[in-house]
Amino acid sequence: MKRLFFGVILTFFGITLMAQPANYYNSANGLTGNQLKNALHNIIKGHTSISYSQILNAYWSTDNKGNGVVWDMYSDRPGGTPAYTFYLGQDECGSYNSEGDCYNREHSWPQSWFNEQTTPRTDLHHIFPTDGYVNNRRSNHPFGEVRSAEWTSTNGSKLGSCKTSGYSGTVFEPIDEYKGDFARALMYMSVRYYGEDSGWSTSDMTNKSEIKSWAISMLLRWNELDPVSQKEINRNNAIYNDYQHNRNPFVDHPEYARMIWDPNWQGTTYTVTLSAGVGGTISPSGSQIVNEGNNLTFTVTPNNCYVVDVVTVNGTPVTLNNNSYTISNIRQNTTVQVSFVNQGMFQISASAGQHGSIMPNGVIEVNCANSVTFSIAPDEGYRISNVVVDGIAKGALASYTFTNVNSDHTINATFIEEGVASCEAPVGLTASVYQNTVNLVWQPVPGATDYEIYRDGGNVAMVSGVTSWTDRYLSVGEHCYKVVAYCMDGISDPSELVCATVIYQGVDEDLNEPVYIFPNPIERGQELHLSGNQWKFDSVVICDLCGRKIMKASGKSIGGFSFLIPADMQRGCYFVRLMKADKAVKTLKLIVK
Repeated sequence: MKRLFFGVILTFFGITLMAQPANYYNSANGLTGNQLKNALHNIIKGHTSISYSQILNAYWSTDNKGNGVVWDMYSDRPGGTPAYTFYLGQDECGSYNSEGDCYNREHSWPQSWFNEQTTPRTDLHHIFPTDGYVNNRRSNHPFGEVRSAEWTSTNGSKLGSCKTSGYSGTVFEPIDEYKGDFARALMYMSVRYYGEDSGWSTSDMTNKSEIKSWAISMLLRWNELDPVSQKEINRNNAIYNDYQHNRNPFVDHPEYARMIWDPNWQGTTYTVTLSAGVGGTISPSGSQIVNEGNNLTFTVTPNNCYVVDVVTVNGTPVTLNNNSYTISNIRQNTTVQVSFVNQGMFQISASAGQHGSIMPNGVIEVNCANSVTFSIAPDEGYRISNVVVDGIAKGALASYTFTNVNSDHTINATFIEEGVASCEAPVGLTASVYQNTVNLVWQPVPGATDYEIYRDGGNVAMVSGVTSWTDRYLSVGEHCYKVVAYCMDGISDPSELVCATVIYQGVDEDLNEPVYIFPNPIERGQELHLSGNQWKFDSVVICDLCGRKIMKASGKSIGGFSFLIPADMQRGCYFVRLMKADKAVKTLKLIVK
């Protein structure tokens, strides 16, 4: 049943998912069999436990297929359309009568197998959101391969007698695309609770935390039939980063499965050969020996004046992410090649107004990384008014040098008659104090478009079209100000220095006065505004329902805070947190539709 989605959000915005930490598995290197199993247990044991109710909240990070859709492996049809869809936060189970009613928490290692002990009962690495009815049909039956199905779910999961050698009882068989996910979850449980299984029960598939031989043979095949997917990598990262702070070793290293449970395992290695053409480097480079099933990450660095052209892995072009790429689950000799392109020449357009010159003049071609100096000279009876570089006023410069050129530029010089003021310094600057606020006012400068305000020697604001400014939340003591005018033909000298003394620290007695956000609900791509008592806050943070920061606005316009909601922002509910000194002092609810 597909339902409308209100009040929930996609959990990832701009957040980079972390890979396994460096050296995480170092203590397991070179080991096999029970020694490897024990080493991995020591690495992942003692994880941070969450409460049973927190599992449902965690699914926003671990099992969110996008837009709040539950990634239910008992109903999903990879590459196709499922018969129904659940939404996080909306379709959680109460009662159910058939498929598609609701979802709940599926313990892939059933609770009865560990007698509902607290730590494994909330271990996210084996608990998945699944259709409640299908979960109930699976009950505490082992996973297996069905010979004759007595019941089949809408996505093809089956319940029936087992055809796997060594067991003939009733089993539950997930679809092929998710067999590896469940195999790696059960292997995790066997290793995580190795030696910690006192009080656990025996089942048709397990003896306490040990997986029986008929089942481990099948799970080893499933581990290879359905290799690790990006879904599992993301889930493993989320559990490690946000919740339990331990990892599933069999997602990071699926080869560990045979290294522990296959007595005939012999290590297989492959060679990855990495090379870079002229114009950059690749690291690591040369021939790298990699164990079967392992990953290898390489980083490409172009030299100055070069950019990456093409990166191929075994002849297939790939896309870099922050100049890096990971080859996953290596099971063959692999070749990586990188080529670079020289950026060549760049153009600098140089021009001068009347009554002076700039040399060289016109369109100048400059080799990448080279430097070029321009000389500006006024005619007799004139002086330099302003030099504008790439649209930014630099003042009355007699020369300007572009160094390490790696893009196109423009430079323009203007001149004015000697004795004629080009951009006058602001006059009449006054400062008045109210509590911990200073109000500045000055007289307008003819031709000025902008004014820059300096406080205590540093620039603190730039304003356009106004001749006043308010400085807020000041510390007790003396503060000194000056103002500089910006005109089309130059920058003025600073105004006279004006000082004001703040003797009042200020209080926040009116923090509870109303603050409004509008429009609310808001369309994506619209500008969000705050009005009311917003001056008591120094920044605004938008968070998702899990508290993750999505975007932040600092500083204020003349009318208060305002900022654009991105056009690609996911629909749903958010918290708008009004911050002061990095602490949230007021929280509002925002709906993006």
